[in-house]
Amino acid sequence: VTVSDGFGGTATAALAVTVNLPKFKATASKKKFQLNFKTGSDTLSVTLSSASFNAAVPDGTAIALVLGDPAVAVPTVLDSGTLTKNKATGAKLFGKFTYNAKAGSVTYTLSKSSLQSALAAFGAKQTPASGTLTIPLYIFIQSQYYGDDFIFSYSVSKAGIGKGF
Repeated sequence: VTVSDGFGGTATAALAVTVNLPKFKATASKKKFQLNFKTGSDTLSVTLSSASFNAAVPDGTAIALVLGDPAVAVPTVLDSGTLTKNKATGAKLFGKFTYNAKAGSVTYTLSKSSLQSALAAFGAKQTPASGTLTIPLYIFIQSQYYGDDFIFSYSVSKAGIGKGF
């Protein structure tokens, strides 16, 4: 930023501006994940519902699934895509988005991908073998975040499979 005094004098300084986009509560009618600590082939399925999802969205609308609370810090984009006929394939992890205006929901499903490093920050690790995890999940669509902090019961089997639901 450069400021002038009107008489030829100027001062220049760096300025950081933080813009927090609004977030809205959405409920999870379905939420589960599975981490295979031996093969790294993980799965995730989540359906978030909001009255805001009852409105139709045009083809070409960007959609993303993010981890982390957008009011606290810039969340991690887990996957993102562009809707065509209310469906999108993620460009990063190749998960599937389905936007259902009639039901007021967005479903994201992913299989045969690695989620372990992304979910480890929220406690989804090989040890401890069981517990409760809080994972902030949000759908980002039309410049808005929809989601919440969701509670998952988590356990790891002797075969090295971690399940959260």
